[in-house]
Amino acid sequence: MVKKDLEPLGLSEEQIAGVLKQHDEEIGEVNASLQKAQDDLKAEQAKAETQGDTIKELNEALKEYKDADVSGLKQTITDLETKLATQKTEHEAELADREFQALLKDSITAAHGKDAEKIAKLLDVETLKASKNQKDDIAAAVKALAEDDVTKGMFGETAAQVDHTGNLIGTVTPGPAAQKTDTLRSAIAEHYGVK
Repeated sequence: MVKKDLEPLGLSEEQIAGVLKQHDEEIGEVNASLQKAQDDLKAEQAKAETQGDTIKELNEALKEYKDADVSGLKQTITDLETKLATQKTEHEAELADREFQALLKDSITAAHGKDAEKIAKLLDVETLKASKNQKDDIAAAVKALAEDDVTKGMFGETAAQVDHTGNLIGTVTPGPAAQKTDTLRSAIAEHYGVK
């Protein structure tokens, strides 16, 4: 609507200006709403395009698995999970056995056992492994063997280590070959680390 459309109606200049002003305000609101709707439409179209591209990519990716045996894949996953659980159980059992063997060895050593392997064969290892208080039960079983008349000979202090010191050759009386003997004695003593 423009001014020349209103003049034939016999409106004054002020009335024409008021109508045009009100018309422009109403049109401005409509135009703003229209612009917002157009912007929203463009945003939704862009989203739809992006989603369409994503759907195409997913369809392309799914083509690789079109002929896949889903039940076979599920079985493979189940088998792998079972294998992993078995390996975990075996690993835990191995760790528990190592800890048990260390406790057993320490208890035998503490009781001055002379041959830990032979002493361990005399113990009820399976019962001791199942024990809730392995450390005390192993110590008690080893103590019982150490106090038993039949097996106490397997326990006790080990023989002291012999310290190889002293004169290995003996004394040499002075004589014509004394100097050669002293040299030989020094060489042998040095070889064996004796001072």
